[in-house]
Amino acid sequence: SNDSGVWKNVITGTRTAVESGQFHIKVFPVLDADTQSATDPHNLVNTPSLVTCSLRCISTDLGYAAGDEVYWSWSGAYNSNDGLSIYANATNVGYILGSGDSMKIPRLDGTTGDVDVITLGKWSVVIRAWK
Repeated sequence: SNDSGVWKNVITGTRTAVESGQFHIKVFPVLDADTQSATDPHNLVNTPSLVTCSLRCISTDLGYAAGDEVYWSWSGAYNSNDGLSIYANATNVGYILGSGDSMKIPRLDGTTGDVDVITLGKWSVVIRAWK
């Protein structure tokens, strides 16, 4: 492990990695039908080599508690306008919410293993990008 390097600073929450231009995180406040897309400049000089996205619960929904995160790995259904697309380029990271205004994630409340539609106003979008 690299106990004194950039990754320790990211994990422990210090801003060294962000300030040195190695890592960028953006929490887009609330995912809702009124905000179809959002962008944020990342200052990483080039297109990030790794980008992750999670949905952070801000109010109880589908068995998730405030603060829980679900990593986003797919976007809507085939032949559908639902879902969330994440993108990065040389200057920005961002997301676009499909015009169907609905997203599904696996339920965590123990009732089924199925996916269900989230309540949009109860989730925020978190995008993390690495140089």
